[in-house]
Amino acid sequence: MVLGIVTQTPNIIWSPSGFITPAQVSLSRSDAGFEPFLHVLPSELSGIQCESFFRAAGVNENFAASHYAGVLKLLSQRYSSAPLIPGDLDLSLKILDQISRRQDETLATESLLAPDHSRILRPCTQLCFNNLPWMKSVQLPNETFFCHENISFGLCQKLGVPSQRESMLAQAMQPLPFGQHEDLTTRLQNIISGYPLGIELFKELIQNADDAGASKISFIIDRRHHGTERVLSDSWKELQGPALLVYNDSTFSDADIEGIQNLGLGSKRDDAWKAGQYGIGFNCVYNITDAPSFLSDGKIFCVMDPHCGYMPGATLASPGGMYKNVECLKYTFRDVFAGYCPESLKQTGGTVFRLPLRTVSSAKKSRICERSVSADDIKQLFDEFKNELGRTALFLLNIREVQLSEVWPDNKFTTVFAAKLEVETVSGCFDNYKEACETASQHLRSRGAQLSCIPVSSVTYELTVSGTGTNFKQRWLVFQKLGGGLDHMPAQLQQQVASGKWRLLPKTGVAAPISMTETCRVEGHVYCLLPLPVTTALPVHVNGHFILDPSRRSLWKADGAVDVKEQWNQVLATQLLPDCYGSLLEAAKTVYPNVQNVHHFYSLLPEYHASNQTLWGQLAKLVFQNAFRFRWAIFPVHSVLEKQLKWLPLAQSSGDVSGSAAFLTPYNLTAFLQNILSKLRFPIMVPDHVGLRQSLESSQLEFSPVADAVSICAFLRGPACKQLRDSLPSDVSTSSFQTPEAVVSLLKYLLDELQDEVQHLIGVPLNLGAGNRLTEFDNGRTPLFLTQFHDLFSHSEAKHEFVHKKVLFQLDQNKKNNLIQKQLCKKFQLMDFCTLLHREHAAICRTDSAFLPNSEFGMEAEFLEQWLNRVWEFLDNKCTNKNAPMQTLSSSGLGSAHLIPVNQSRFASLSLAPCIYEPIRFGLDDCSKAVEESLQQLNAPSLSMMGLKLVGSLCGNVRQPESMLRVMEFALNENAERSTITEKQAVSFLVYIQSNWGELSKRMGEQNLLARVRQLPVFVTSDGRCCALKSEQACILPASLVTDEMDEWKSSSKAIFLKANWSLTMLYAKLQCDEMAELEVYARFILPVFSKFTDDTRKKHLEKLCELSWDFERVKVKNPDKFQMLSQSLRAAKLIPFDGQWWSVNTFYDGNVEIFKKFLQPQCFLPTPYNEERWRKLMKFSGLILECTAPIAISFASELQTQGAIGITDELSRKSEALLKFIDSYEFRKDRTESVVRQLAGIQFIVANSDGALQSLCQSDRIRMASLSQCALFEARFLCWTAMPYGPSCVGQGSCFASSVMPVSDAIFLRHVVNLFSAATFTSADLRGEVATLRSDVMNSVYSRLSTIMNSTAVQSILFLKDIPCVLIKTEGYKSFFVSAGRITQDKNSAILPYIHECPQEFSQFRKLFAKLGATESATIEQLRLALELIRNEQQGSLRAEQLKSVSHCLSSIIVLLERGGRLQFESDRVLFLPKRSQHQDSSTEAAFELVDCRCLTINDSEAHNNRLVDAQDVQFLDLSFCKLGTDKLQRLYFHLAADMGLKKLSDNVSERLLSDTNKFCSDGESCETLLGLQAKLSHPMLHLCIVSIMLHGNKDLSGKGDERLAAVKSLISRFSVVCLSELRTCLLLDGVEQQDSEQDKNFFLDGQRILMNHSTIPDEMSGDRRQLWQMDFIKIIMQILNYGVNILPEQKSYLIQVLLMDSPDSMLAVLHGLGIALHQTSEQQFAEPSATDDSVLVNLYRSLSSVY
Repeated sequence: MVLGIVTQTPNIIWSPSGFITPAQVSLSRSDAGFEPFLHVLPSELSGIQCESFFRAAGVNENFAASHYAGVLKLLSQRYSSAPLIPGDLDLSLKILDQISRRQDETLATESLLAPDHSRILRPCTQLCFNNLPWMKSVQLPNETFFCHENISFGLCQKLGVPSQRESMLAQAMQPLPFGQHEDLTTRLQNIISGYPLGIELFKELIQNADDAGASKISFIIDRRHHGTERVLSDSWKELQGPALLVYNDSTFSDADIEGIQNLGLGSKRDDAWKAGQYGIGFNCVYNITDAPSFLSDGKIFCVMDPHCGYMPGATLASPGGMYKNVECLKYTFRDVFAGYCPESLKQTGGTVFRLPLRTVSSAKKSRICERSVSADDIKQLFDEFKNELGRTALFLLNIREVQLSEVWPDNKFTTVFAAKLEVETVSGCFDNYKEACETASQHLRSRGAQLSCIPVSSVTYELTVSGTGTNFKQRWLVFQKLGGGLDHMPAQLQQQVASGKWRLLPKTGVAAPISMTETCRVEGHVYCLLPLPVTTALPVHVNGHFILDPSRRSLWKADGAVDVKEQWNQVLATQLLPDCYGSLLEAAKTVYPNVQNVHHFYSLLPEYHASNQTLWGQLAKLVFQNAFRFRWAIFPVHSVLEKQLKWLPLAQSSGDVSGSAAFLTPYNLTAFLQNILSKLRFPIMVPDHVGLRQSLESSQLEFSPVADAVSICAFLRGPACKQLRDSLPSDVSTSSFQTPEAVVSLLKYLLDELQDEVQHLIGVPLNLGAGNRLTEFDNGRTPLFLTQFHDLFSHSEAKHEFVHKKVLFQLDQNKKNNLIQKQLCKKFQLMDFCTLLHREHAAICRTDSAFLPNSEFGMEAEFLEQWLNRVWEFLDNKCTNKNAPMQTLSSSGLGSAHLIPVNQSRFASLSLAPCIYEPIRFGLDDCSKAVEESLQQLNAPSLSMMGLKLVGSLCGNVRQPESMLRVMEFALNENAERSTITEKQAVSFLVYIQSNWGELSKRMGEQNLLARVRQLPVFVTSDGRCCALKSEQACILPASLVTDEMDEWKSSSKAIFLKANWSLTMLYAKLQCDEMAELEVYARFILPVFSKFTDDTRKKHLEKLCELSWDFERVKVKNPDKFQMLSQSLRAAKLIPFDGQWWSVNTFYDGNVEIFKKFLQPQCFLPTPYNEERWRKLMKFSGLILECTAPIAISFASELQTQGAIGITDELSRKSEALLKFIDSYEFRKDRTESVVRQLAGIQFIVANSDGALQSLCQSDRIRMASLSQCALFEARFLCWTAMPYGPSCVGQGSCFASSVMPVSDAIFLRHVVNLFSAATFTSADLRGEVATLRSDVMNSVYSRLSTIMNSTAVQSILFLKDIPCVLIKTEGYKSFFVSAGRITQDKNSAILPYIHECPQEFSQFRKLFAKLGATESATIEQLRLALELIRNEQQGSLRAEQLKSVSHCLSSIIVLLERGGRLQFESDRVLFLPKRSQHQDSSTEAAFELVDCRCLTINDSEAHNNRLVDAQDVQFLDLSFCKLGTDKLQRLYFHLAADMGLKKLSDNVSERLLSDTNKFCSDGESCETLLGLQAKLSHPMLHLCIVSIMLHGNKDLSGKGDERLAAVKSLISRFSVVCLSELRTCLLLDGVEQQDSEQDKNFFLDGQRILMNHSTIPDEMSGDRRQLWQMDFIKIIMQILNYGVNILPEQKSYLIQVLLMDSPDSMLAVLHGLGIALHQTSEQQFAEPSATDDSVLVNLYRSLSSVY
């Protein structure tokens, strides 16, 4: 804008060559030397101090680049394409040098001129620098010229002149914007972080080549260093070292070039059938290089330069380029193209990638990868890749040859490895398959596309990978398929496909190795055309058009819920790949047709475990499920008879036994059994590996197709075995089984497998009976006996009723039970034996006699003995209950059978067996011999035949005492033939019973034995008789008893006294008839009649009992029953003589128990001498009350309650506390039940509230006696002592009373809080020492409880504390007092002591509570107002120094809060007190202040007016002078006091008036220079434009209203005129009343529309402080004027003041630019052109103009 104004200014600057325009002049001497076009200000004018005028006129401080560029344009116009003369050439070169130095100004290169090699000025865009010295002949592009030779390359770079190399490349280059959506190097760095350097580099490039249709690919390590002279740029030299070359015989298309640019997208976005052609996978090359490039078809040359540092013209927007016509570049930059190995690689029809290896130096500065790569590193990858090549090529459609080579520094080309890929199609057609893929890709581009509409296409082929010249060879069977099985897809995925934007094909494949010599099981990987580092645990590789994650190393996995991408991968893996797998297995049948190779086929089947829930585990599971569901005929069956291999589907059920479905071989099926089943034509599979069976079981098939017993049974019952079944019953030798062993083996296997399910044998021809007769198993019609005792009967027909013994030998008990349970066989029971016995030997079963002679049997003695042995063996076998065999035999009807041989040649019936004894011939002791002799003498029956085990168990013998007891009972009480028993016989029986007492009592029970022995007539009395004791008592008395008055107790007893016999001591003791101990005699006979004795006899017995008491403890331990009887007798007897009577011991208390001592009278304790220590044990066991039980404690408590009702004494308090401690003691623990404590809790026996210290803090209405249920815990005393009683210290939290006391409710607690804060003592600030500490502890508990209430629903109940001083504050002087929570702040820096306090550290954990009650995080305006009010209440006269400091602190804090958005808004009853000058001025010289209601104050917003109001005593001014506040802070406070509080401002009440006697014009009148200058400044358009520009700046409301505002400003200012008066004086009016002594001289005064100026105060100098003050007064008038008619925002005023301080339009514009404010665009200024005739006139004119500006 300034340049436009100056160019319209006339020639007003004088120079030696005449008048020139200001635009041609510079004030800087450094711009000299460019005449006659550009000048510096002449020296004679630079010394007259008129710079301000020259600047205003448009003279430059210094020349800009545009000035110099304008000179070059003038020269170009003057020469009109003619060569420059030498002088002008030098001038142009000098100008170009000056332009290059102006780094702060940029010029468009097309507008800048420079001389070419012919000295003709041309635009720099048509010039280039010759930096190709090897070019003999130069053929430049049209309209391109070399620059002049004197222009250096550095100057060309500054001027933007390209070099010849850049020019040539730019002409041929087409920029490539490589997907630049973010910093490219950063993007690549992120991408290769998922592509670690490895053989994946080769795989990705092979995949790209295959997608491009290449049939051959070569990887060459170029170890050479190529020339560095003829390269694209100097930095390109780094790329001429070793590199990896990649060649394929396909060429690049436009889509490929697009794909290689779009990082992460690829060119196959529209080619769904392609997997990796130059997409994101290509970026793995950046692992080894920073600048990949390629040459395609010898015509297209592309360079990718992410760093923009190697390729000329590369930019961040296009970090790469493509050259489509490279023939012209191949010679010029032949060192570059030599790196593409043209001597070895065919350039046309192919593509060569060159990947310069990243060196150590380039790695340091690379922003992509910091790792360097050498040729040896690539060679090592070659070695790894050779082994992976076969696996890599499985699913490639085009690549058929791969070669790895090296080029050595001597240009020697060697082949490291070469492989050929030979494909033999098994089924389908490759070309058709690829065509189907392309057709499907087109289908997916249409809206409404459906994957299910894609036709199914597949191809099966054998791939042979062989290394040229090596033994490396691999064979693979591969199946690939497109479409199929997509009828059930997720809705979200279907919607995505139907959009027409889906680009992935439902393409899958499976590959497996082929080997005829050894099982070649591979570790299966996932392929997306090429292998991924993802294993599947499958024996095959699976391929699919999967969606990969950004690293291309694993399948896409959604972070949260399954998305469309993950759904797609699942569809491929679970809906398409299982069928592909099945098709591969179908094809593998032809590869492995013989049974010898079938194990190779089995190795292709997957293994699945239920724990494998991965995607590939589900795939394996689905393979087996589909094989079963769709009946894939892929399971081999080998028939022994037919001798051939058949492929069958899996059986669908156990009944699928027609021969058209295969069964798996069970684990435990032997070869012998397999041979049998094969002969029967059972379709069992060729023995498979164990994993197949496990996998099928884990796959959750509807049926497990294993040849189990159920299937075999179904087969034997089925039509295949009908001929066999029709031939039965027959001998086994005539059947298909031929031998019993075959039947038995198969039957055993089936039974082992069937376990409990033997019903499947029904109808199976495996029922083999005795005599080798074979039949079917029927269902209970004619079952055979399943027993080993078939030989008990001699006739042959009976044998057919029993199972064959060979079958029997193979059956365990469980199998036998199952067969019997299912009625396939039956048991041979006792009832069956009894039936046959009655049929064969009816005489044996007579019932009319207990004994039969031997002659009744009619058998020979030897045969009879053998038969009896076999019978008893059978009976022994059937008597499973060995504890009661007799019961079993009797219940079966054999009780009357005479089968027991006894003495006197006779047989006894089975029912008489327990009364018969079995004689023992050897090894008997004397006792047993004596018993047997006694029995023989008494004619008791005895067993006559030995060796019958069961018979022996039925009969008695001396080694079985229990059985002998029954024999004795029969011999002594039931045997009619017995003789009279002698004493010797009786003693022999008793000695035998005593010797076997332990066993007898154990088996029979002590009481039962005693009862049965007492019934035997074998006890010898003192008079020699044998009798039975029955229920009579028998005993033997000791000799040491007190004999006085013995008849009293002896006559009352009814005991039998037996004859003493030392050999029967133990037996007598058992019968309780042994010699009695003295204590027992006392217990049983003496003590029950103790009251009948005389006093002397009683005392004798007491002395005797005292002697015997030492033995009480032993008796108690050894014989608790006797001791119990003794104790009861002692307690029942009255043993203590007292007060003329005999008393029971249990009426007295133990005097050693402390609690008894406290509560009982002396008469309650034992009298002398019975209280002595020697009597203590007897008294103890006689019932002395030794401990305080629950009833006693309750009685004690009731007694205290009664006494407390009368009055409280110290003794009562001690008893109460003693009883409480006792109840809580360990001693009382057994009696302290819940019910006892509950009873005690209801008795008022507690003296409560006994803590005097708490009472001194706050007196309570004490309840003198209270129950536990009325008391609080001792620990809760701080929370309740004024509102409810509390127990003593023993009623604590850990005591037994904790659950019985009354909890302190919220209501009680809050009443207690009110009591505390109402108590003067408690709230006193004078507490010291322990009392103050106690109060602090109380408040800690109170605050804790309040915090609990605050966190509950009862929070409203505590809010009354907001108005109560409830926060305890401690000062440094150990003084403590309460303040309200509203005076608490959490911020230490906000505290203003002693008015606003920091939250006390002692109670810092209760910050949230205090906050709820009014405390704040930091001081608020209300808190600060309260602090001022507190200071106001404290002040007495004037404020003290410390009070002034607090007031200052409060006000500063209020201002800070106001700056943060606070407001001065208070409740109606709240007053804000602010300072004013005090009327109570003391004698000191310092000003005094006092706080008053701020509503009485006036804001002094005009200090000048305030100083002039001397007599206005009735006005009270707000005075904050002592606060040392800044102007901005004061203004902020004044604003809110006026706006929020309604305070008056001085400026609102005071007006200013011109004194009439000063209204006189100055002597110069209208010609006054200062008047003219100010008038000119006000009317200058530049000032108006600046004002409007400031108004528009940042004000969106005025957008588009600039011209309107400009007109308004001009109109407003034009209404005002400047008037110069000789003097200017005004006075003040307060509320319309003129104030005396308020007159004052003024520099300026606005009177209506006149701006009055005081001529007498105009400063003499144009600078200095006085001048600045004078200017500021004028600016205030201007601001006042502008406030009348235009809207100047507060933030715009500072900008306006800076502009108004400037005198010249140029300086105004400079200030505006410095402030970053754009000048309004419609401004145009016209200046009048002065005239001059000579230097002196010009100088005077310049000086005059300078005085104005």
